[in-house]
Amino acid sequence: MKNIFLFLLLFLSACSGEKNTKQTQSSEETEVIANEDQSPRELVSFKRPGINLTNSLLADYQRAKKKHKYLPFCTSTQDGNLFISCNRKFSIEEMNSPKWNKSILFGLTSGKGDTLLPNVFEKIGNAGIYGDGYIEVFKKGKYQLYDYINRRLFKEEFELIFPSVIKGYLAIGKRNGQFFKLYDDGTSRIIDNENEYPSYHKIAERLKFDVQSDSFGLWYNTELFDAEYKEDVYAGVYTTPSYLYALGIIEKFVVGVAFEDNSIGIAQFKALKVEQKKRNSNVRSMAIAFMEQGIDSRGWVREEHELITLDEKSKVKFKKKLNSFSDYSMQNKCQDCGGNGFKFINDSIIEVESWLFPSSEFSEDRNNVKPGFDSLFVAMSHYTYYSIEADGKIKELHAGSLFPMASVVPLAQNYLKGCFLKNNRQFPDIMSYPPIENFADFEVDSPSDWLIELNQLSAKDIRFVVNEIYARHGYIFGDKQLNNYFRSLKWYKPRIRKVDRFLTPLEKQNIYFLETIEKQLKQNEREQLQAKRRILVWAG
Repeated sequence: MKNIFLFLLLFLSACSGEKNTKQTQSSEETEVIANEDQSPRELVSFKRPGINLTNSLLADYQRAKKKHKYLPFCTSTQDGNLFISCNRKFSIEEMNSPKWNKSILFGLTSGKGDTLLPNVFEKIGNAGIYGDGYIEVFKKGKYQLYDYINRRLFKEEFELIFPSVIKGYLAIGKRNGQFFKLYDDGTSRIIDNENEYPSYHKIAERLKFDVQSDSFGLWYNTELFDAEYKEDVYAGVYTTPSYLYALGIIEKFVVGVAFEDNSIGIAQFKALKVEQKKRNSNVRSMAIAFMEQGIDSRGWVREEHELITLDEKSKVKFKKKLNSFSDYSMQNKCQDCGGNGFKFINDSIIEVESWLFPSSEFSEDRNNVKPGFDSLFVAMSHYTYYSIEADGKIKELHAGSLFPMASVVPLAQNYLKGCFLKNNRQFPDIMSYPPIENFADFEVDSPSDWLIELNQLSAKDIRFVVNEIYARHGYIFGDKQLNNYFRSLKWYKPRIRKVDRFLTPLEKQNIYFLETIEKQLKQNEREQLQAKRRILVWAG
């Protein structure tokens, strides 16, 4: 018995000592964290090339070409020139095709022709994203960092890698829901403190990427070396880093990035705007506006807005395309149309402003066209609202409504203004309105080709907004035209003739505002609307 008691004392003492050791280690780790360099980690700057490449780059290419059969891409860093090698020949236009051959593998080669990485990687990132001398590589679903100055591949593999915003560590890797700090010497440390978890809101500025920025070591097509007409070569390829690609809204490769002296390709592809809101402790919302501008015989501009919800570990929960718009085909637009924008009304509702078309070949998002829309407008300024639910799901509020804002936000004059196009069915005296300025030479065959552009809603339209509020509560309309219109909409459920008690305080406030504006317009509507004739021109 005495021996057993002695053994228990020794065991408890050992456990106590182990506990104290752990506490000491934890204290030391805390001290290390506190001593990490908190100064901002600066993005690496690259000198962007033109189509007239330097003699040194050409010489390095010829040297590397002797040792490697396929060298599709190159880039210039402050530490020398780098070349992407490949196990087989391919067409650059294939890179974002669904038919992209996954057996195509990449490696990395120095300017001297030395093999830095063998041809075993599915993707090799742009230099400079994580710091001077580092590059991201991808193989079999996992990402690693490669130090091309010291020729060292980090052993650990991750599902994605976040860039660090401070100098204290190089990056943060994520694996199986756990985060690790990656240091410049190749070591790593697990992150136990949730406050140190990486998140997109902490690197918001880096989300505002630009493929033409000096902060990206863009890969450029080595076909430039042999092309007779270099300005027509699709020169640049941007490899989307893992932390952006994980959002599911950017392709793995952005192909065809043009140089300043190119006459074809993507002149700009960048995030114009990033807004974020914290919904609750487990859900954060992030809205991003992308813009792409191209160079060709006519040029194009495309804009796209995305809403994403993420959990506390920056994993995407849900995403929704808010808007997509291109002015490639349409010319002679009214001044306010095509104004795409979004803003958070609060932490759970986002407002999207756009220009809505009827269903046609010119509509960028045909699924977003409202039923019955073309009986009221040819095109219109429009607001859409999305609710971010507590679990991160994204739900459209009052889907199918032309004027949902009347039941979501307090109305002001700006919600009634914009670009509203109607045809001669709504305006029998359409020819009595003045034509658009500087457009007198455009010939039309008949008055039916003309449209009326209003800079705000008419009194009749405002009455429709009020009726739409009533319709959302199931009001049964006595007016035959309104009854037929709303019954054509899936969301309308007629059920009651008195809805006043169902109106929200906000809706009552908005109805009073709308009826006040309606009265003002009826007194002198034509002058206040500033209407004019217009014809839309669609390029072929």
